[in-house]
Amino acid sequence: MASGAAVLLSAEMIPVHPAARRSAADAAEALRLAVGGGEDYELCFTAPQGRVLAHVLDFEREFGVPLACVGRVGGGEGVWWVDAEGHRSPLGVEAFQHFAEGA
Repeated sequence: MASGAAVLLSAEMIPVHPAARRSAADAAEALRLAVGGGEDYELCFTAPQGRVLAHVLDFEREFGVPLACVGRVGGGEGVWWVDAEGHRSPLGVEAFQHFAEGA
């Protein structure tokens, strides 16, 4: 990442649609679809810790979309899974590249 910051995702915090859970072979496949699927879009943003909580209800009421904290930003680069103890592991998921040759 150009920012020099790492995105640290928590698998337990990723929202997975019930349809993805039903169609996937297992929970790992449903999570992979939620993170790397290419047919649905959600905005991802970062904010200083504690700054979003006061606005969650207003946002959800205005846009009808629930906000979900899916991880945090840390030192380093790249996108990683992070466990409760802070250990990083490779994401292992590549997002669909809409404008790639052959897509």
